[in-house]
Amino acid sequence: MNQQGPVSLNKTLRKRELMRITRENQGILRRIQNAQPQYSHVKWEQSYRQNRYYLRNCCDLPFVLESPRKVQEGDDAMLERGDLSVSRSPEGSAMPTNVDGQAADGNDLRYVLKEGQKLGTGYYLVEMATDGRTLTISAYDGESQKTLELIINEKNHRKLYREVAGDYSKLAARLSIEGDRLVLLPHEPMQMPPELMENATDAQPVPPRAAPQDVSDTPSESLTAEEMVRPSVSSSAHHPDAASVDSGGGVPPIEIAGHVEVAVSIPSSSAASRAPRVHVRGLTPSTPSVHSGYN
Repeated sequence: MNQQGPVSLNKTLRKRELMRITRENQGILRRIQNAQPQYSHVKWEQSYRQNRYYLRNCCDLPFVLESPRKVQEGDDAMLERGDLSVSRSPEGSAMPTNVDGQAADGNDLRYVLKEGQKLGTGYYLVEMATDGRTLTISAYDGESQKTLELIINEKNHRKLYREVAGDYSKLAARLSIEGDRLVLLPHEPMQMPPELMENATDAQPVPPRAAPQDVSDTPSESLTAEEMVRPSVSSSAHHPDAASVDSGGGVPPIEIAGHVEVAVSIPSSSAASRAPRVHVRGLTPSTPSVHSGYN
């Protein structure tokens, strides 16, 4: 048999005290909710961004803004002597650092391009992001769910930015897949329009042109001395001096042919207007001169 305790005679008093405590707690909660903190995390973020902008322009080398848990051994001595500069990451390193000294893992990146593109035989989702220094390029294959990544350091990023005049879509057109790697070609590949390719296949091959014949002074037709001394009837009619050698010169043609070497240069058909050239060599003082008439 359960025995009940004595009934309290202060029930009303205890209830009144409980209500007073409840009102005090509600008042304290209200004051806490209405209280304004002395430090604001929003102002801290704004101050951090402003100081980072100033230090980036003032410091010759990247400044250190790492959390204490990420500070490596030996950094405490550097911070004590006031050295806030660290060496840059080597050129072409696998994971360059951003302005905060942390790896460029996408925490503070700004996307400048996001589009689908055909690379090789498959389609990839190409994304480009930069933190103001390095450029991170990633290509995601939806079928194999594989991501290829290419990180470009600050020096090459600035050079490529000038080449494409700030148009990252032109830079994406130079991407290619080689094996399991994402590479950037030196120049954008030239693509011929389809209509030009059809015209090129339908066009007939053009036969090669014949090389033009040069007009030279070399003899194209040689005549003997006897033929030169004895011109034809038609040539005698036009050149009476040449005909007089045969009739009234007093020297037999055979004898002249033995002492005279005559070479005639007749131009080709392309230079028919030019007169033939006659070269006479081998005349002796006793041999009378021969006037060919072909000056």
